[in-house]
Amino acid sequence: MCGFSSLLIALLLLKCRAAFIGTILSVIIFYTLEYQFINWIKNKKNNITAKALFVLGLMIVIPLSSQLYNAKKASADGRKLIWKLSAQMIPEKPLIGYGYGFFEKEYNLHQANYIKIGKASPEELINAGPVIMPHNELLQNAVEGGIIGVLLISLFFGSILFALKQKKVNQTILKTETPFHPQNSYFNLAYASTVSFIAMSMVNSTIQIVPVMCLAIIYTAIICSTLKNTPFLKLSFLQNRRTLSILSKTGMLAASLYSAYLILGMARADSLNKKTTLLIKNADYQQVLQIMPGLEPYLKENPNYWKNYGTVYFQNHSYSEALNCFKKAQSLSSLPDIYNGAGICLEKLKQYPQAIMQYETLTALYPAKFSYKMRLLKAYLKNKETAKAIALANYIVLLKPKIPSEKVNQYKNMCRTLLKNLEKQKKQVN
Repeated sequence: MCGFSSLLIALLLLKCRAAFIGTILSVIIFYTLEYQFINWIKNKKNNITAKALFVLGLMIVIPLSSQLYNAKKASADGRKLIWKLSAQMIPEKPLIGYGYGFFEKEYNLHQANYIKIGKASPEELINAGPVIMPHNELLQNAVEGGIIGVLLISLFFGSILFALKQKKVNQTILKTETPFHPQNSYFNLAYASTVSFIAMSMVNSTIQIVPVMCLAIIYTAIICSTLKNTPFLKLSFLQNRRTLSILSKTGMLAASLYSAYLILGMARADSLNKKTTLLIKNADYQQVLQIMPGLEPYLKENPNYWKNYGTVYFQNHSYSEALNCFKKAQSLSSLPDIYNGAGICLEKLKQYPQAIMQYETLTALYPAKFSYKMRLLKAYLKNKETAKAIALANYIVLLKPKIPSEKVNQYKNMCRTLLKNLEKQKKQVN
């Protein structure tokens, strides 16, 4: 009872809609399996009661779904935009996708282009912003892995769902378990939890959330352990050949040790990379420059590594080296900070047309960010593109902020002053 109360309190404090969905679904599935509710529904004597329960369920589910949607409407609308644009990306590379680990980069650039060509509605512009994950595992695998990726994750999810049918076949063959056998309860609990994990995967990126994924692995292992006596699951060819069994186990151990060595090396390098962030804040640039080269073999595919490297070069006024690092980061990621850094470096090098290109992409990556629009405005003025500067200044004045602030008001006042000054200059010329 104490554990159940703690769970309810945690759900209320977290206000996580995916957690609500997963909890409700797992409770329903567990008790449906535990008390054989499906068999009760199939009984014709219970038709009227079953229909009444179905109607009652709809009366609860529909308003509850509406409440969950409106509880964080901006977030829900943001996810709708992510799902819409992710679905548009799939036909571009349908077979093998864009590559695993590249969703963030490719999606944000696709979204930026969608905004640049004027397809985004005012509501979509408000909800658009940097995206790291799509909050839907099927879509992520479709974008990153194409048809092959969807097939693999579908086989994984399908094999778990199929376990219930195999469990019944197993019971029929072995005839050893009663409906309320403790092992059945373990299976029912693990199955309900795993199905809720799959359901949450449709509205969140559960595989990327390490604690949740670890729980799913444990529950899947429990499900598999209850099927261990099924004849076709026995790997008899390994059990009957001792030499082959020893070799396979030795190979797995060697692979595990090598993987652990690589992971530990990357973990140490990542820890040092995070340390450099603190050193940069403390202006200890020389120490950072001593650390960074040794991290490259482990973190050369990590955009944060190149961003930190670029930042320390920038602080040392080595703008060309900083720009090179930011360009390498852009090949791996499309987060706004990277484009912002590249744009500032280009400004310092007085390459204003190239800086404008960076800032135009930057404002499309994060259209609600006023400071990025101001950077673009100043770059237009430095490059003497007055017409574009006037158009952007007018747009900033009229743009409604997602969250009103004093800083936004300052930006708007700066734009009003600029427009007045430009108007005076125009009159003087005439």
